[in-house]
Amino acid sequence: MADVLDKESSWLKAGRGKMVLELKPNVAWDKGSSVLWLLEALGLKDRGDVFALYIGDDTTDEDAFRVLQVCAHAHMRVCCRVR
Repeated sequence: MADVLDKESSWLKAGRGKMVLELKPNVAWDKGSSVLWLLEALGLKDRGDVFALYIGDDTTDEDAFRVLQVCAHAHMRVCCRVR
């Protein structure tokens, strides 16, 4: 399905995870961008009294983990093996 979308659609793209196929708009946007946008839109990105927590269990969550690590917020990877 992902191969068909990549060839047939210019406005939709597929993202792969461990157990998921994500269909999303073909824009430069990911879960990390979404988390950063939320923190900035709510005025919370640089506040010292705010603790953002993101919990994810899929490779599609890695972008959000990276953003929160840089912003000094917390993230939790849920997995069955130690990384």
